[in-house]
Amino acid sequence: MKLQLPVIFSPCFWILGILAFSGCSTVTLTVNSVPEKAKVFVRPVGAGEAVEVGVTPVVLSADQLKTADASSGPIIVEVRKDDFRTESVLVTEAAAVDMKLDFALQLVDKDQGQGKGSGNAIADAQSLNIAIDRLFEVRKFISLESYGEALNHLRYIEDTWPYLSSTYELKGGILFLQKKYRDALAAYALSLKYNPKSVPSAQMRD
Repeated sequence: MKLQLPVIFSPCFWILGILAFSGCSTVTLTVNSVPEKAKVFVRPVGAGEAVEVGVTPVVLSADQLKTADASSGPIIVEVRKDDFRTESVLVTEAAAVDMKLDFALQLVDKDQGQGKGSGNAIADAQSLNIAIDRLFEVRKFISLESYGEALNHLRYIEDTWPYLSSTYELKGGILFLQKKYRDALAAYALSLKYNPKSVPSAQMRD
């Protein structure tokens, strides 16, 4: 199974929804960019330095990801090219499924003083780490049936990362448990809007 995701969004940091596929030892991660010849870096979330693993277009094997200490768990994939904005994406399950990432790079706007470098990417990564922590907190509160606390955490994630499908999927589940079926349906619809391949959301909607 291969998952193809075009990465053409702004701001320059994007997050992929949590995947729930079974592992496969032959998994590959394909990274393309327009223009080509951009350097590709990977690193685990919350630890370690970004490791250069190739130049686009590149197909990364499980062994290459393992060498970069990024063979499992959430990782950040960065694409860097001189005179273009650094683009980054979070992959929550690197070893779960064959994946293809397509990056459309944007030129740096020098007239507005947007310099090159990873400063913005670092700030985004820090914010992203907080969002990931909140998702784990949400799951904990759901297991404890503390639905109010779970929804409070989800509101923060909605404000910070409004296009994250998993947020609305979790929200829909909570609202369903609270028997707020109309609101739950609206949340699942948003989840499918941002990730049409979300099987749980499609099942609940239908």
